[in-house]
Amino acid sequence: MPVCLPRLYDRPNSGSDKGKSAIPCANWGRGGFSLVEVMMVLVIIMVLTAIAIPLYDTVQQSARDRADVANMRILNGATHQWMMKHEDNDPSGHTTESLRQEIENRLIEGWPESPNGGTYVLEDGKWQMQGE
Repeated sequence: MPVCLPRLYDRPNSGSDKGKSAIPCANWGRGGFSLVEVMMVLVIIMVLTAIAIPLYDTVQQSARDRADVANMRILNGATHQWMMKHEDNDPSGHTTESLRQEIENRLIEGWPESPNGGTYVLEDGKWQMQGE
């Protein structure tokens, strides 16, 4: 029968290894995990994955929506700066493209792209999200 060496706290305090006795191993002949144990681990992993994937998708969509809101705030802020630059500037008299040409690369560096795939359009003097 195979034997296991004793643990450190099983040794005598004498500091001598002469009195060491071997302790038989209780599970020496066991060949690993059973099929039921492996299947239970796989089921637990599948359940956790089934919970995590929809949560991940929700978090990703929420981040894209917040990026759209932030982009519209940037565009509206640039529009207000453009209006304050000259008193006669009025965004309601402009189309989306004409106001974009006025503020792009003058007040903002580049044009923001929607992570949701939509476009930013000028409606009633404010930038709004269109499409998705």
